[in-house]
Amino acid sequence: MRDRPADDKAARLDARDLVDFRAGPGLHQFVHGAPEGARIAQKSGDIAEHDSRLGIVLNSADRILEIVLELDADHEIFTWSAPRGTAEAGNLANTGVLRNNQSIRCANGGPRMISQAPSVAIIGGGPAGMSCALWLCNYGLQPIIVERDVVLGGMARRSPYPNEWLLGRPGETARENAYAFERHLRQLSATVCLGARPRQLRREGDGRFRLDPILCGAHSSGLPAAHPFSTATLVIATGTRYQGEEWLDRVHNARLMAAQGRVHVGAPWAGEPDADFGSHVAVIGGGDNAFDVARMLAERGVRVTIVMRSSAPRAQPLIVQRLLKHRGMTQVLSRRSVRAVEDCDPRLRLQLDDGDCIEVDHVILLLGYRPNSDESWMLDLALKKDARGYFVVDGNMETSCPGVFAVGDVANSLHPCIVSAVASGAAAAREIAKRLGWAPA
Repeated sequence: MRDRPADDKAARLDARDLVDFRAGPGLHQFVHGAPEGARIAQKSGDIAEHDSRLGIVLNSADRILEIVLELDADHEIFTWSAPRGTAEAGNLANTGVLRNNQSIRCANGGPRMISQAPSVAIIGGGPAGMSCALWLCNYGLQPIIVERDVVLGGMARRSPYPNEWLLGRPGETARENAYAFERHLRQLSATVCLGARPRQLRREGDGRFRLDPILCGAHSSGLPAAHPFSTATLVIATGTRYQGEEWLDRVHNARLMAAQGRVHVGAPWAGEPDADFGSHVAVIGGGDNAFDVARMLAERGVRVTIVMRSSAPRAQPLIVQRLLKHRGMTQVLSRRSVRAVEDCDPRLRLQLDDGDCIEVDHVILLLGYRPNSDESWMLDLALKKDARGYFVVDGNMETSCPGVFAVGDVANSLHPCIVSAVASGAAAAREIAKRLGWAPA
């Protein structure tokens, strides 16, 4: 089983436009990006304590200060706009909107001010996105991670399974790997916005990207329009998701049973130490994850029935052989599919397409992964994809759209794992830093 169970040069941002703002009401979901300890910055004679939470940029064209946030359903939308040099802008500075004039040393030599550093938007806060942010910080750039979940870590954060494939971290689960990555990121100057996603993205005539972010699930009725912010270049690190939504819609009564916690999409549930499996679990799928999870359940004394449409397993031979050691606890039904899920409280009855039925306590769907490459804000970029929907990238992780990079599993259908995700994030960051002049060529 893989380490998370089984999916032309960009113009520089005017770095003078990079500002941060201190938390207002409802901003407790944002990860503190700055190192511990207060930092003081001076702007137009005003001194304010620096508490970096979310990076915002000024509108370079008209020098209007624009801060736009849309929060989850249990938050609110905040929009501030004030011309530079006005009393309103000064008031915003006094309440936490300020410049960051901290001096740093860059990879290509002399010291620069953070306020001169271009910002780079990273959409997605999994291992690939965090790795990219780490390298960008080390090059003296200003990464801004926009993550739709309320925590960092991506798919790795959901995995309770041991990750035996990451060098130097023996005995840890993928979830623990993700925790460690986040702890490291908290020590950096990266800015992180949680519970957010892009609403719209477009490329301006000057080559910069204009990103209009919202926080997922917000109710925007009657509220002011949001304003985009600029970024020097863009990194897509949106990862993959478990396939299974189509199955839930196609199979009668399946979605209702899923809402009751008896049908599960993806592998995490089966690896949780406190999960109540009952005595019999149906695994739907014929790949690596299906056979590996079936083995793990059998080792815990649970009977397992694998239902797969193919005539032979798609799993690696070694994984299939490991399952064969538990023949007494497992059976494989090939060339079968489920037509309906009946509630026979406390069990579930699966009606198969050949007329047979099996009764189980739980159903787990292990149907593979699907890349998160189909979000509406990506459409205008017209990024090239392969037949399965994964982004096509070159050796520097750049997509078919110059200045847009894709890292991690969303651009890697062949070798998806934490190791390859971290490596791809580093590769993209190095290329970005070279193009922006912040790393040796």
